[in-house]
Amino acid sequence: MRSDLLRPATWVAVLRRLLWPTRGLAPTEATAIERERVDANLRRIRVMAPIGLCAHLAYMAVFGWWHQVAPARVAWRDTVFGLHAAAAPIAAALLVASWWTRPRWLDPVRRWAGELTVLDMIALGTLSALNTNRTEFSMAPFLIAAMIVAIAVTVRPTFALVVVAIAGAALLGFGVARIADPATRSSTLTNAVISIALVFVLGRLGFGNLMREVRVRHTIEQVNGELERRVAAQVGEIVARAREVE
Repeated sequence: MRSDLLRPATWVAVLRRLLWPTRGLAPTEATAIERERVDANLRRIRVMAPIGLCAHLAYMAVFGWWHQVAPARVAWRDTVFGLHAAAAPIAAALLVASWWTRPRWLDPVRRWAGELTVLDMIALGTLSALNTNRTEFSMAPFLIAAMIVAIAVTVRPTFALVVVAIAGAALLGFGVARIADPATRSSTLTNAVISIALVFVLGRLGFGNLMREVRVRHTIEQVNGELERRVAAQVGEIVARAREVE
């Protein structure tokens, strides 16, 4: 057992299972998992999108009318306003697409609603964190946004890994690397790496839970279908014998 853990093939298999968990499943199971994932994201976005849109509008109202600010923070204030002004239409589009199910041309938006939400929130959190470089770098905006989508939205692990890797590279390269104090930079780097890894792990756990639920439901449906067929066949035999007796 210990020697197996040291083999590269073992780690490759673990990596494949981590990033492509539906590979090797029956097509019906994989399709059911994908359908449930999309439906679950739409249900959650119907709740999240109005809250997010109201938050964006509130930020725009506050930072748009906030004129009594130090000259050194004017650029920071304007960037915050611009980020939320750009994110508000995306939240509005997701809200419309999640509720207005009739137009077929909105199907791609609904199908990719979870991914669009992740891109929107991660980009907003990353750029907001980098914007704090104008005063004092903070990971808080990124962590808040990333934790929300990691818990509330389910996306494919490969997509989550790519998005988190790009956001992490931006934060480490343009944020953490510019911290002047070595001790602060080292501790922030450690916290950033741990936080980014935690975000991916939470997202992967959510996908795994969804996959297990769908597979259990699919198995139960198959068992019930088989029982119904057997009962129907037995009832048919009983009816046929009753007719023969008559």
